[in-house]
Order: sequence, then structure tokens, then C-alpha cells
Amino acid sequence: MYDLLLEEESIERLNSFVPTCVKHWKRALQRFKDHQTKRNHLDASDDAHNFKLIYENKKTDVTIEIDQSQKRLQLENRKKLTPIIRAALFCCRQGLALRGRRDDGRLPLDMAEENDGNFRALLRFAADNGDVALQEHLKVVGGNATYLSRAIQNEIIDPGAEIITRDLVRRINETKCFTVTADETSNVSGIEQFTIGARFVQDIGGRHTIREDFLCFVPVEDVTGADLANTLLTTLQKLGVDTHFMKRQDESK
Repeated sequence: MYDLLLEEESIERLNSFVPTCVKHWKRALQRFKDHQTKRNHLDASDDAHNFKLIYENKKTDVTIEIDQSQKRLQLENRKKLTPIIRAALFCCRQGLALRGRRDDGRLPLDMAEENDGNFRALLRFAADNGDVALQEHLKVVGGNATYLSRAIQNEIIDPGAEIITRDLVRRINETKCFTVTADETSNVSGIEQFTIGARFVQDIGGRHTIREDFLCFVPVEDVTGADLANTLLTTLQKLGVDTHFMKRQDESK
């Protein structure tokens, strides 16, 4: 009902100039003056004035201003996320555990009373050494996202693991001769895990080096020889390993 009243009011304001023509010319000047004070006329005048300024390059289009604002926001967020990503990848590269006993919630810049993990310690170190964007980011309170949670850490680690695995598969395929190592064990939850790795010879700086690298864990339910063999071949194919180059290794030699 309220919308209908507004629509009728809008039509009434435009009645003399849009739906019908001006017929009573004796009162035309007064009607023109009245029209100049109406919201529709003022909005149209503002739109025309802004169009003229944009056309003459004297004013930036609002869509461009919004786009530029979004780009500035993206750059600011990247400055905040860069040290967080670097800290997570540093721990992974050095084989360090990311988490500690109390590693949730906000990250205070002061030294924690309890060990809150290498990941948070590295961020605190970076903030202490002059990373202003990180300092401001860590000061946020309330519902603002800090991107420090365990879920975010995993989201950072998983793409890194995929990149490393793709590079490892590429090097394995380039050798055109490799063997596969596999073993089955249970994790702390009692789930059977199939560990798959590869052994191959790589030319590093003119020296041929034997490498044995881990590829992945695969949860399994059936641990019979046939099922494990099928799981092994299926997993290697999913990873992109060319099984045509896979060779048997005689452990007795």
C-alpha cells in the first residue's frame, strides 16, 4: 500500500510534463517554477550535470571509483595476508609444527605466556620487526576476520602441497625409470593409511643422486594384496605419474 501511494505521488508530481502536456499557459510560468523544486527535476538536473562532467573528463565515473576502491581494498588485504601465508609456508618448508597448546582466538603482540605454536610466533616476530600492515591487522577485535584459524592454515597448506606434488611428479616422469615404495599403517584415529612414495635417480648439478620422496597418504578399508595394488595404481594415475616407467626393484641385490 505504501509503495502504491509513493507511485501515485510520483505520477502527480510529473503530471504536467510527462503523462500530459501543459494546457493552461496562463499559469505556465508558475508551474515551471514549481517543477524546478520537485525531486524528479532536481535528480534529472544532477544526472545531466554529472554526465557532462564525466564526458568532459572532469569527474570520474562512479563505477570506476567503486572499482578503484575495490582494488585498494584488495591491495590492503594482500598486504595483510602475505606474512600469514609466508609464515605457514615457512613452517612447512622447515618441517615445523604450526600449532601449539593454545593457538586460537586473537593474536596478541605481546609474548604469550604459553607456547601458541611456531605459526603465531613467526607472525608476532614479523610484527615486532616493523610490518605495519600486519600490526594493524592483528589489532582487530570483534567479528573481523584475522585469517589465523586452523581452517585457514589448512587452506594455505593444501595448495602448497598440490604444487609440491605436481613438481615431484614432473621430476619422476622425467627420469623415465622409477620404483614405488608403499606401506600400510594406522593413524591415531585407527584409520588404515596407505603410504605411497617413489624412489628414482635425479641429476642434481651433474651428480646423480638417489631420491626417495613421499607422495601421499591414502585411506584404505580393504588391506588385501589385490585391493592395495589396485589402490596404488589408481592413486598414481590420479597424481599423474606415468606408470609405464615404473620398474621392479630387486631388494636382494
